[in-house]
Amino acid sequence: MTSKRQVRGLLDVFEAEAQGEEWELAEQALGNALGLGLGAVEQARRWALIGMEHEAKIQARRPAHRPKKENITKIDSIRAFAAWQMCWHLRGLSNKPDAHITNRELIRVIQVIERTESLDAGERLFPERGNSDASLSRGKKILEIDGDWNSKVCEELQQSFTKTTG
Repeated sequence: MTSKRQVRGLLDVFEAEAQGEEWELAEQALGNALGLGLGAVEQARRWALIGMEHEAKIQARRPAHRPKKENITKIDSIRAFAAWQMCWHLRGLSNKPDAHITNRELIRVIQVIERTESLDAGERLFPERGNSDASLSRGKKILEIDGDWNSKVCEELQQSFTKTTG
């Protein structure tokens, strides 16, 4: 069994092929940057290694921006889910499963409950000021809540919450 010729560059490959020898690529030395030839000066090798190290640090760094939230965890979705739950609770209390309840009515009911519970302004889902209607509408789109307050997404969320919280 003959050993294969160790080649380091394209010229070595041409020479080995011309002489009919079997060849294999030589292992890369730690001091050599990938892609530099044997005749590269020490300064070029040094700068290539510095560049490789710099690129590795950049790739290992965290992204510079805040990570994106999933749509389902945004405040719009949370408000819409709370309104969806309130709607179905009110329908159950009034014994009218087909009762038409508007966004504003649900917002007012939730605001009254939040006031009676003496929640701080930062804890309230629907603060007195702000555009709660628009937020609720955006959340309804995300959770696919239709005009009659039906949503498969909300039903699946409710089921997953009851499974995890017992």
